[in-house]
Amino acid sequence: MINMAKGRRQWWWSKRLKYNIGLIISGFVAFMLYCLLGEAIIAPKEEFEVTLFTIFFQGRAYDNDLHR
Repeated sequence: MINMAKGRRQWWWSKRLKYNIGLIISGFVAFMLYCLLGEAIIAPKEEFEVTLFTIFFQGRAYDNDLHR
């Protein structure tokens, strides 16, 4: 049982860098879509703005995912 757990951990560590890079790229793309679609969909009806607080808050949430 211990060897299986060790094997899984080694497998994950060998894939982790690629996973984290993909997570960073997908987070950036998702944030850009949020900005573009928010302006296009929400802004005509209500006030929509991207502030430093929203950028920091979402970046921090992603940072927590990267460190798990």
